[in-house]
Amino acid sequence: MSLYSRWSSGKLSPDDWLWCLHCERFFQVKDLRPDTCGGVQACAFEDCGGAGLDVDIYDWDDWAKQNDLKHWPGSTGVLHKGLKCPLYP
Repeated sequence: MSLYSRWSSGKLSPDDWLWCLHCERFFQVKDLRPDTCGGVQACAFEDCGGAGLDVDIYDWDDWAKQNDLKHWPGSTGVLHKGLKCPLYP
């Protein structure tokens, strides 16, 4: 199920972790900001223009699973808001 589908059906918890493709930082669902279309799907950080679940905003480990990224955090236990993790270091 896509991230957007989970969000629109209420299956995302405010404490679930996300990752932004634009700024490459982690944040939680509860930190999503309003986007330019009137929704709440923008990156948590004011200095980032990333927006759109499944466009710029992803589950915290989607990219890691799809691309076998060895440098990616191994669990949500090590994540904190603002932790930067480049897609390709």
